[in-house]
Amino acid sequence: GSIPPRVGQSLREFNGRAYAMALASFELLPSNPTSDEENLLAEHASPSKRFRGRSAAKIFGGLMLSFALVAFAATFHGHVMQGPMGDLIGEAASSNLVAKISVGLLGLPGIDGSDTVQQITPGSPAADQGVQVGWKITSVAGKTFPAGKSKDAIEAAKQQAYGAFVAGQLSQVVVKLGFSNGKTVIMRLDLVGVSYSGNKITSVTPRSSAQEQGIKVGMKVVNINGVAVSGDLGAALTKAKKTAFSLYTYAIPATFTVTLCQ
Repeated sequence: GSIPPRVGQSLREFNGRAYAMALASFELLPSNPTSDEENLLAEHASPSKRFRGRSAAKIFGGLMLSFALVAFAATFHGHVMQGPMGDLIGEAASSNLVAKISVGLLGLPGIDGSDTVQQITPGSPAADQGVQVGWKITSVAGKTFPAGKSKDAIEAAKQQAYGAFVAGQLSQVVVKLGFSNGKTVIMRLDLVGVSYSGNKITSVTPRSSAQEQGIKVGMKVVNINGVAVSGDLGAALTKAKKTAFSLYTYAIPATFTVTLCQ
């Protein structure tokens, strides 16, 4: 372990004075004294006035005391950081869960050139709304689009919904899809996958981003994006989601970080 800075500084000063006293007592002077040695000697090295009556044993005792203090400080520091107290500190820090929550995902990673759903992500808004593989998308946000351009239409609808949410024009982010079988689904994209009371998690949606990140019932939210949560989790989550959506691009997904404790 290392010695704390203040302890180290005090010990260096103590050692320096003891060193100067020893030099003065034995009337020894380094051939090339450093500026620190010269200052210490100038301050303490006056054998005829200060150290003439002091024995070598006293000087040696002072040096031994300084070495003992160094050893004690190093040992104490090592016990604190590596002993039971250090273990408690480490366990407290490691017990926190840092979860990266993804929002804004439809759950339709596979849409082919004919605008037909090829794959659905379990636990996603699309899955929750009953969308099935093989369904063909015919409209997005109530508007038709050129053949083969459903992905672009969905992206444009998401961007518009994100912007309205960030601006406070919408209280939630939704995208509506229409299918050739006559089905219409409205998917909410700003869901985190948790319910809460205060800053305590009361339920977790199965297969949601929250569950995938290890969030469990009973955990308490400590901070979101590094900002401490003072109890109003709803406002903190809304702020985090707005930040995530405002930064969303193809390269930067809409995500934010939540730290929780048991």
